[in-house]
Amino acid sequence: MENVQHQSQLQSSDNKFHVGAPDGKHYWLTLKELMDKLQEEFGFNFDPCPYPKPDDFDGFTCEWGTSSYVNPPFGSILHGQQEGAGCVGT
Repeated sequence: MENVQHQSQLQSSDNKFHVGAPDGKHYWLTLKELMDKLQEEFGFNFDPCPYPKPDDFDGFTCEWGTSSYVNPPFGSILHGQQEGAGCVGT
């Protein structure tokens, strides 16, 4: 069995949650199959954390829809401390 370190045991530069996409941002997208089921049930009409995020868009200050979906919170573990937020960003 291969000896693989848990992400929390890696240096931050090697942590897959720290590196991000080629543009340096972190995109944590809901799987399409799950999103389709959620959309069918709840009929979301706004995404305050869209992907890709327009440069001038701010989901914290704009008017939200009547049924909005935001990815559940996520984070990365850097040297034993969790960091991160649920919206697209660095």
